[in-house]
Amino acid sequence: MKIDVHVHITPPDLIKDWEQYSVKEPYFMMLSESPVNKFATAEQAVEALEADGFDMGVAFGFGFQDMGLCRYVNDYVIEKTREFPDRLIGFSVVVPQHPDMEREVIRCYENGLRGIGEIFPEGQEFALESAEEMAPLASLCTELDIPVLLHLNEPVGHYYAGKTKTSLWQAEQFARNFPGLGIIYAHWGGGLFFYELM
Repeated sequence: MKIDVHVHITPPDLIKDWEQYSVKEPYFMMLSESPVNKFATAEQAVEALEADGFDMGVAFGFGFQDMGLCRYVNDYVIEKTREFPDRLIGFSVVVPQHPDMEREVIRCYENGLRGIGEIFPEGQEFALESAEEMAPLASLCTELDIPVLLHLNEPVGHYYAGKTKTSLWQAEQFARNFPGLGIIYAHWGGGLFFYELM
């Protein structure tokens, strides 16, 4: 079975009215304005998976700073994973340090979502390397036996929309702080495994 583990799906109204939702979400604005980035609905994502020869995709919404928007895209992911159960595996997005994080993770888990992500430290303003700050999310995910998918990019090379300053050291600290947690580092982990070989 061939699975794409990084598929963003976006409610149609967020795509259509992105300017309205971007007012307090600078990263969503930056990606929406980018000429190379395209947000996709679940239907478009399923079509792309089929066209590219994938059996399934791990689908999730955008990691907003606003927990209300996270809930909104999580509802969309829940709905679409039920509509396409043989094509989409759903993950939920949360703000790790938000007081409602635990309730939202459990709600999404009870509705069939099987992981957290893609969340990103710089855009959602959390300290990935902080054991204290990340412990509530990491402990809950370990207890539920679900992975966390994190945005991580290469620390060198050209700039592009979506490239953040989160360091490979921060990613390593997160893994060291929570050795029992399943972690997926997006975008080849920013090349972390290459640096580990050096």
